[in-house]
Amino acid sequence: MLTVRPAVAADAPAIARVHVASWREAYRGIIPQQVLDELDEAEWAARHRAHVPPGSGELHALYAHPSAWGTGAGRALTGAALDALRADGCDEAVVWVLDDNRRGRRFYELAGFTLERSGVPLGEWEVSQSRYRKRL
Repeated sequence: MLTVRPAVAADAPAIARVHVASWREAYRGIIPQQVLDELDEAEWAARHRAHVPPGSGELHALYAHPSAWGTGAGRALTGAALDALRADGCDEAVVWVLDDNRRGRRFYELAGFTLERSGVPLGEWEVSQSRYRKRL
């Protein structure tokens, strides 16, 4: 059985390992391999982004380890995150997905998110991302 709980500070190293492993698998062929090879788990744990419209909550850095893909872990994490946003009074949720990440885009579309914007450049990697939105 899968248990979803809020993360605590002690979880940061494990979360970073999952995040980096997911990026290396999901974004192979999308983000330059050298960038993926050089991902640093310690740096990754400290990253933050601010792309959230007013009144919305963002699903940020929501990743399941590649070995857990297809097991329901992603759905459970997404459900728990959406429940937390509702409890915080958010009217909607947004999530950013790389345009070439077909698996990720399909995941969020099946979860009821709709495409709002696409083709937004991400960093210096010559890749773009799309923002999806879901009413809560």
